[in-house]
Amino acid sequence: PTGTCALLITGKNRSMVANLSAAETYDFSHVSAPENWKDIEAARFYYITGFFFAVSPDTIEAVAKHAHDNNKTFTMNLSAPFVAEFFTAQVEKTLPYIDILFGNETEAAALATALKFDTSDIKQIAKRVADLPRAGSRPRLVVFTQGSESTIIASSDSDEVRVYGVTEVPDAEVGDTNGAGDAFVAGFLSQYMQEKPLDTCVDAGHWLAGQVVRQIGPNYPETELKFVPTADFAPTVEKL
Repeated sequence: PTGTCALLITGKNRSMVANLSAAETYDFSHVSAPENWKDIEAARFYYITGFFFAVSPDTIEAVAKHAHDNNKTFTMNLSAPFVAEFFTAQVEKTLPYIDILFGNETEAAALATALKFDTSDIKQIAKRVADLPRAGSRPRLVVFTQGSESTIIASSDSDEVRVYGVTEVPDAEVGDTNGAGDAFVAGFLSQYMQEKPLDTCVDAGHWLAGQVVRQIGPNYPETELKFVPTADFAPTVEKL
């Protein structure tokens, strides 16, 4: 059977128990089959979650190297603190190929611990991850969200860290936070793939995450959604 996930919501907080089931049987032979690999070859952007390290790290490596060899964009989400904690070697092996790394504050802290960084400051962590060795010359972006707190972005080609304020959703409008992080990434990449400015990418991510937290479960409103960039949306820029 397909995988299932049980969630318990307590206020704004959640507890999750997953049964990966069929997902655990995924094998590299599936994606490497010619009828499936052609879809990898046809794509220009790739997004893989860290959860996949537990299932098929060979698939992650193959897609990451294909993206690098063909000057395409490879992005990854840390997904959960245990990914950096228990799959440190696989994460380190993949990092040189990652063009954009997404994560939240707890995942950032777990990564810093796994990589033996001597700091717990999320801005410093973002910059140090951005500056890790890369397989190519393309700058690496590191994007760390913090719920209703500021979003942090660091790049390997700048000594500045960009800090984006978040417009908090009023408590009365919050359903739960399931899917907010995934929605942020979706909004961000929807603009990034159109070569929009970085500020617009973050703005779209914040906006879409704000739509999801107003629902119960990882759902979007039934009404049509249309992103309209926020006027004068800009970060605070800090030098490290």
